[in-house]
Amino acid sequence: MNNEEMNRRIIACTKVYENALDILKRGYVTCDNSNAEEFPFLLMGVNPSFPPRSPVYPGQVADPAFNFYAATKKPDMDYWREKGEWFGDLCEKMAYLDLFPIRESDQNLFEKTFFNLASLRRDLLEITQDAIEEMKPRLIVHANRQSFYYWGLFPKTPWMGYDLKRVTLEEYPDLPPCCKEHNRLNRYPIYVINGFISSKERINQDQHPINTNLKGTFIIHYVMRYRNEKYKKYLYESKDWVKILEWVKKHTSSPRI
Repeated sequence: MNNEEMNRRIIACTKVYENALDILKRGYVTCDNSNAEEFPFLLMGVNPSFPPRSPVYPGQVADPAFNFYAATKKPDMDYWREKGEWFGDLCEKMAYLDLFPIRESDQNLFEKTFFNLASLRRDLLEITQDAIEEMKPRLIVHANRQSFYYWGLFPKTPWMGYDLKRVTLEEYPDLPPCCKEHNRLNRYPIYVINGFISSKERINQDQHPINTNLKGTFIIHYVMRYRNEKYKKYLYESKDWVKILEWVKKHTSSPRI
């Protein structure tokens, strides 16, 4: 899905809510993944931040769109430069998406604001899911603890409704050594997508009624950062991500990797 189409759909589905939610008057931010069809590796966040003195553009989407790789190279963007250190040279080959295009730095406030607006969350998440399905990533790193449930972790509230099977050492004894260190496999669980959950509550069933392009895709329940320095030793390093991607290649039949 190109940015023009995504932006059009976002503006259309949020228009009815603009006067009811001040947060929407800030405008929206989408991600530039114009070459994403070449990228098997997708990094996911929950939503763009809204730093102090940020410009607002009610009813509009920011232009230009956010570009992950460019952000990792900007010396004044410590947060994204840190992500560049995480992934190293892989940054050039990665795509980036947020689940939602709505700008808010406080995730607790973000969740509270939209808790009773399931219809808006559904409409926006359907756009994001369509984009992910088109990209067909083989490795997804969902770097946000609180929002992982949107993938289908809880069958009673499935949202995107993917059937997630947890990866174990018994089934995948060839997991890279880095996944076995520091209890990482428990700290950052890995799942493989087997299809969709059979549920009437799953969103986007008209667009994706039965099959998913993500069948066989691996998804890691990760974090975006640790504020406490003592936990940073548990994060994967760039050389670890190379090994993980190599492992994914061995376990997928996708010709795109």
